[in-house]
Amino acid sequence: MSEESGGPRAEPSEITRRLDLVSSRLSGHAVESTLEAKAGSGFRQVLRNSAFVRLWMAQASSQTAQNVIWWALFIQIAHLTNSSPAGIGIAILMVQVPTILFAGLSGVLVDRFSKQAILIVSNLVRAGGCVGYVAFQDHTTALYAITLAVAVINQPFQPAESATIPVVVRPGELLSANALFQITFLCSQVLGYTLAPVMVALPFIGITRTWIIGGAFLVFAALVLIPLPAITRERRHVTTATARGAALQMLVELVEVARVVARDKHLTVALLQLSLAPAVLLVLSELGPKFVQQVLGVGQANAMIILVAPAGAGLGLGLLLIDRLGHLMPKGRVASAALLTIGLAVGALAFVPSVTAALLSNLHAGRTLVASCMTVPISFVLGIATALLNAPAQTIVQERADINLRGRVFAVQQALAACVTIPPLILVAAAGQLFTTPQILGIVSAVVILAGLASRWALV
Repeated sequence: MSEESGGPRAEPSEITRRLDLVSSRLSGHAVESTLEAKAGSGFRQVLRNSAFVRLWMAQASSQTAQNVIWWALFIQIAHLTNSSPAGIGIAILMVQVPTILFAGLSGVLVDRFSKQAILIVSNLVRAGGCVGYVAFQDHTTALYAITLAVAVINQPFQPAESATIPVVVRPGELLSANALFQITFLCSQVLGYTLAPVMVALPFIGITRTWIIGGAFLVFAALVLIPLPAITRERRHVTTATARGAALQMLVELVEVARVVARDKHLTVALLQLSLAPAVLLVLSELGPKFVQQVLGVGQANAMIILVAPAGAGLGLGLLLIDRLGHLMPKGRVASAALLTIGLAVGALAFVPSVTAALLSNLHAGRTLVASCMTVPISFVLGIATALLNAPAQTIVQERADINLRGRVFAVQQALAACVTIPPLILVAAAGQLFTTPQILGIVSAVVILAGLASRWALV
């Protein structure tokens, strides 16, 4: 099979053509060649690709279900630990720590074995975890142990999913495909965290049936992936027969991907951008409730809508811009400019309290109205910038990562995201005792702006 790099792709080999022919017969429909470039393809074009639609449906089902499952788990742990923040914190660590420890190994597995099998097994393992939650729902230690076990086994899922996208879509459709995955990811969070409290609160559902329903959606996601093309079932031959030889070969492969990433500055910058963006959003989520209480002067439930809704609208507009104009955009520059814009938007939020106080002294208007008139457009811009960062940066990674290295590269991304996310969340919690919310936002803004300028400078 021909290898991919940051430049133009080689012509498809006879083996690839035969794999496409076999996969089309197995799927019952024609699977379009994954190596045929077509610039400017939009959402309509990529949604005509049945293999991608199956992957997309599985993503929407599994991620929404997972968010519902996590929420129900946190509610149950809060109940068992008398709402101790440490109780929920331990559950979050059970999910995040395996990402740091085993991301490299998971990447090697994705590059060696069938991506389709990894995706299916991961969904079934998570469904099995739901059965464990139901069986041991009154035992805190057991819930932690199940969460840790599922997190460890499930590590290859995200790298396998990211590595499968460029296998089933044309190069010219990657940007649109990633944009759809980004909006689905965010929508699944909103939908999952909206449905979960309702489902848990309903007397005829409750926590137990919520886990069962979530597990059923994960099984559905696994079944949807069965007819994926044969090319997603490819396995790389392993030359070593002994366990020691296999371990040494895995170590060599991890060193190999580290060298590849270090040599490719475009790939390195894109991976760092993709790792920093979610960390910023999680910090904003951590500061959000306190920010809206202090600045907007209303209850959390109402005020969070003022922050989240404009960001969602901005995200939609950003993804629409990518769909219409993405093939005309220089992806590296757009991602760097978007990261810089995110930093500026966070900095603007830091000034909202001061500006609001100044305006209130001269205007006869309510605090909520004045603060909202500034917060809403800032949140809208933040949503646009997020869309213009994630989809282009993800596309850069997929384009520049060799087909035999993609699993390991996306595992590096996963580990970086966890490493970049956990320390700021801990530091922000500690800094809350020393600094005000606007001051913390100002510090975050300065860090992101410097990162945006550095990424821009690195690509010159």
